Parts: sequence; structure tokens; C-alpha cells
Amino acid sequence: MKAVVFSGQGAQRPGMGRDLFGRFPALVALADRTLGYSVEELCLEDPRSELSRTAFTQPAIYVVSTLAYLEFERTHGAPALLAGHSVGEYAALTAAGVFDFEIGLRLVQRRAELMGRADGGGLTAILGISPDEVGEMLARPDLAGLEPANFNTPRQTVVGGPSPLLARLERLCAESGRRAVRLNVSGAFHTSAMREASEEFGRFVTSFAMAPPKIPVALNLTGRLHAGEDLREVLPRHIASPVRWSDCIATLLREGATEFVELPSTGALSRMANEIRSAISSPPPVARQVEEAHGDIRDILGRRLVSVSLGRGISGLELTRSLGRAGVLAFIDTEDAPLDRLEADLSSLVSYPTIVARVGASLTPSLDAEDERRRVDLFVRLGVRNVELRGYERPSEAALRYRSPAPERGLRRLFVRVTRASAVDAFLDVEAGDGDPFAAALCVDTGVWRSRESEPEDALRHALSRREAARRDGGPAGKTLIGVVADPASSGGIAAAFEAGCDFVTTGSAMLLADEARLDSEMRAAIRDPRVGAVAGLPDWWLPELATRSTAWIDDPGAIEEVLNLQNLYLRSPDTETMRGAVAPFARTADGHGSREREARKALRRTAAGVFRRLIPCDPAFDSLRRWIVARADGHGLSAARIAEMLLPPSVEETHPTEGA
Repeated sequence: MKAVVFSGQGAQRPGMGRDLFGRFPALVALADRTLGYSVEELCLEDPRSELSRTAFTQPAIYVVSTLAYLEFERTHGAPALLAGHSVGEYAALTAAGVFDFEIGLRLVQRRAELMGRADGGGLTAILGISPDEVGEMLARPDLAGLEPANFNTPRQTVVGGPSPLLARLERLCAESGRRAVRLNVSGAFHTSAMREASEEFGRFVTSFAMAPPKIPVALNLTGRLHAGEDLREVLPRHIASPVRWSDCIATLLREGATEFVELPSTGALSRMANEIRSAISSPPPVARQVEEAHGDIRDILGRRLVSVSLGRGISGLELTRSLGRAGVLAFIDTEDAPLDRLEADLSSLVSYPTIVARVGASLTPSLDAEDERRRVDLFVRLGVRNVELRGYERPSEAALRYRSPAPERGLRRLFVRVTRASAVDAFLDVEAGDGDPFAAALCVDTGVWRSRESEPEDALRHALSRREAARRDGGPAGKTLIGVVADPASSGGIAAAFEAGCDFVTTGSAMLLADEARLDSEMRAAIRDPRVGAVAGLPDWWLPELATRSTAWIDDPGAIEEVLNLQNLYLRSPDTETMRGAVAPFARTADGHGSREREARKALRRTAAGVFRRLIPCDPAFDSLRRWIVARADGHGLSAARIAEMLLPPSVEETHPTEGA
């Protein structure tokens, strides 16, 4: 699988584009009109020695990169994946169809002007040591003011800041036998020194429309594939944020890239890609020991964040796909979805080769065992690799059917949400028969879901204890990943979950706020307004006779008492005949597959879904969670990818500083 990567500043050289300008005369003429000078003269002759000046370098690289891509595409067709280093990202986005050549050039020209104004600082590349070691050096008080600017490879980190501090850093490197190279740039690009340029560029970029990429693009800001983020926010932020190039290449490799094509070709990015590939395929001894003991967390999860299903069909195709592209394992809602629509959605979801390992389907207990079996058979037939069990106290027949050894080892994984220690035992005690644990992961729900009581704290402690014992004994359950809904309001809450031994955290109800969540516009506006609605334990009409309740958000707190009164009226009915009569107009004729009571109950649930459609299932902490997220949105969009970054930014997700991008 081919990935095209575009060079950034530093790739400029006299004569570049010599074989390209004559092949695309219309685009070259458009570039000249946009820039106000001849880009061909600049690149081939550079009569005024401007090619090395940032304001001219970046537009020149963008033009040559885009022309080189068009020539490549003409000969080889479109690649499967894209990425670009710093200004090279604009060529990648043009190739992906986010904006056209002229808009890309106008953006790059303005970006270059703003970045070119910065002076008094610079960049130094530290070679041969890890980002961890660079971070330790920058922690020295006498180097305060220096920041990482590029995480290029596991052994190359670029640092930016004031020139006197860079000189001090270079002396320290020389004294300790480390190699440091000052780069020929005019400012401390991709550090906080660029904040003013970032803000001004942000005001400029808002007037441009941007389309979703037609080809997946790994973004410098996150190191992951674009997954719905508003690029009018991402691109300005990146000016003052590090280039996470190592993460970008690692993402492309995980998505199946086997060949990297560098445009324009200087060899620098190709060498980086080879180094990153080698580091991934040959982890250091300590990393290998961790993988042998605990399994490869990233191979299973992608990121250490899992987006659980939301219920009521809110986790639809768009939301699940966006999260998968962001490297977050996500599950599409299937409860009560008609099988034909479910098949269409799942077929579409698993048709994306770059995300198929990061998406799955949820499964909830059904009143109709045959319906549950049909859904599982559909998952198996379509090749759904991940299934979330929600609301089960023990493995069901359908879950056992799904998890039975598959022809392709490891391609059917169960992610089980539990609230009780007894459920932990029920799933850890089952043998899968293929050497792997029955449940790939146990997610401890800290909220109540269709239950009158729960003991999540005890369940978490018990799960970690059982898992540790299995590791000592060498049992399959020792490979089970453990996760929990952690408090995102402070990085300490999530960090504490990792320190306690958890492998991942979940999004909880946070994705209810995402742009891609399947909610109508009126409900989306209401749920994002902290002044509207409340969270309470309300009837869910799952098992009406048992008065089951779920935690839910309701847009009108005054209606809570009315909803509870309706349930109480139902419970005071003298017999089930009253219930049958109430729902008779909606019930189907009973047949040999079920009793009249079952049909009446199902009709009641369908009726109640309309009556209580303003109830949105959520976690108990959702009210405070939405306030926290909305406050940080600062008036910008709330894509699923952006919410994921809020919940688990790279600085918290990694035990050590993230290796570049």
C-alpha cells in the first residue's frame, strides 16, 4: 500500500521543479498571479537570493510539491494514504481534495509571511538520543524557554527557542558527547514563539471552505489520521505546536503503508520513515518485555481511549467511522436497529481497510434470543472484528457463538462492560479455546446502566487483582485489558487510572456532544447548553414489571416527576391484562415464536420510545462532563476527534513524551 509524504521547509534547493513547470503551464501561471512573482524564476534562478527566506521558501515548496504529486498521480494513480511535514501538509491536503491548488497557495503564502516575521530565535536538531532524553535535558532550569518543535524520529528531536539558549543547549550536547545541529531557519517555528502568528493565521483561515479529505491524511498536530477535526482550527494551532512526524509515519504504517513516496524527493523523509519503521518492528528490550507480559495494547486499541456505545442509535455510522479514523476504538449502536439497516451500516463501516480494526458493534441483552443470535451471525458474516457486550452479567449463548475460535486468529474480540465483581469472574473464568482470553477487554462502568445497584469500584479492584493473578499463573486472562470511565476534568484523574494499572479509559457519555452523534439539531443544541436539562435515574421500559431505570439526560427537568408518575401508574395496574389493553393498538399478532405478554411488552417499549424520546441515556457525571467540554470548545466545533483529544491528549496518553509527528 502506497503512502505519499510531502517535504517541508529545508527541502528547497536551486533548480527544483525544473522538469515540472513546463508540464503544468496553467497552474504555474495561476501561481504567478497569486504570488505576484514568477515561481519558476525563483526556483530555477533565484536572482534575488530569496529561495532560502521563509516567505518565499514555503510557497515554492508547496507549488513544486503539488506539481510533483499531479505528475505522480498521472502515472501511478492516487495513493492510499497521505502526510506532509510542516508546510508539506498543505500539499497533502490539496492532494486529498480538502481545498484546491489556488486556495492552498493563498494559505501557504499567508502562513509563510506570518512565520517569516518571527526573528530572534531558531531551531536545533538533537540527534542520536530519544525524546525522553531530550525532555530530561530541557527540564534543566538554565534551559527554561526551550521547547520541542519537531518529533521527527525516535532518535531525532528538533528543539526551538531563543538563540542564546540554543547555543547553551548545543554546548551541553557537545560536552556530553551528543550531536546537535543548528538549522538554517529564521525563527523558533512550531513553538509558543509562533503564538501571535498562529492567532493571526487563525483569523485569516476562517473565510476558507474546506472539504473532508478524499484520501486519509495523517495530521502533524495529532500524529493521527484526520477524523473530522475542523482544519480551520487545526492548521493555525499547528504553527505554534510541535510537528509529530514520527507519530504520523507510525500511523501510516499501522494503517497498512508498505511503501513511502517522497515528494519532492530529497531522501530525508524516506530515511526518517525507515528509521521509524525499524524502531516499531524492533522495540527496545523493556518494551518487548511489556508486550510479552501484557499484550500489545496499541495493536488492539490503537489509542488508550475507547468510545463506548451510547444507545438509542446515537452512536451511528458517522460517529463510529470518525472515531476509527482518529485511532479510537469505537462501537456502533445496534439495539433495536432493523437488521437490514444494521447490515447496510456495518457493511459500510468494515469496508474501510484503514479503520476496520478500530471499529465494532455493540450487543445488548435481547428479549428475543433468536434476534440476538441473528445479530451475532451478521457480525460474523460481515467480518466485524470487535463486539462490545453491554448489560451482560455472564456470557450469553450468542456471545459464545461470536467468540468461538475463528479461522483468522484474533479477529473476533469481545469488549465487555461490567459493573460487578461477579460479572468480572463470569467473563474471566471462560476459556476461549484459542489461547487468548475470552474477553479481550473488560471495561468497568462507573455509572448505573439498567440496574438498581452497582459496585464499580469493587469491580475494578477485583478485575485488576484477577488479571494480575492470571499473569503470575500464565493464564489467558492475564492478557485481558482493563479499562474504566475516568474523570476527564483533570489530567490527574485519568493519570491515576493508568497508575492503578488500567490499560485504557473510555469516553463515557462525552460523544453525545460530538458533531457526528446521531441527534437532531434541536436536541444537539439543547444538550450542549449547560443551562438546559438535567441528569436523573429514569424509567427505560426495558423490563417494566421490574421498574428498570437508566441514567438519562432530559431536556426539561420539570418533566422528571411526570415520567416517574407514568411508571408508577403502570406498576399499580392490577394485572397484565391492563397493560395488554393499553398497548393493543400497537401490538403485533402473537405467533408461535412468543407469548402475547412478550409482544405486548415489545409494543409498550416502542410506544414508550416515542413518549420518552427526549430522554438521552448517559452516565451520572454527564452534566458536569458536558460543562467541562463545552467550556473548552471556546465557540469552535465539537468533532468526535476533538473531544477525544480533550479527554486524552497525547501528553496524558503516553507514559513518556510522545515521539514526534
